[in-house]
Amino acid sequence: LEASEARLQLALDAARMTTWRWDIDADVVSSNGAEGVFGAAGAAGIASLGRFFEQVHPDDRPGLRAALDAALAG
Repeated sequence: LEASEARLQLALDAARMTTWRWDIDADVVSSNGAEGVFGAAGAAGIASLGRFFEQVHPDDRPGLRAALDAALAG
């Protein structure tokens, strides 16, 4: 599992991508590697789901909201 996660992180770093985690109870959004993709200021400003949505392109927000709602319902 550790080797698999290390390979995934290498691929994400090479592609300048990141993953996001949302702690629903605390309403805290965190990521691994957002500083490298968005810069320290951009990544540090994303602390809640509302702040996260501000970083998403407006055209993509309805689809993301629908995906979150579907995940929460299931």
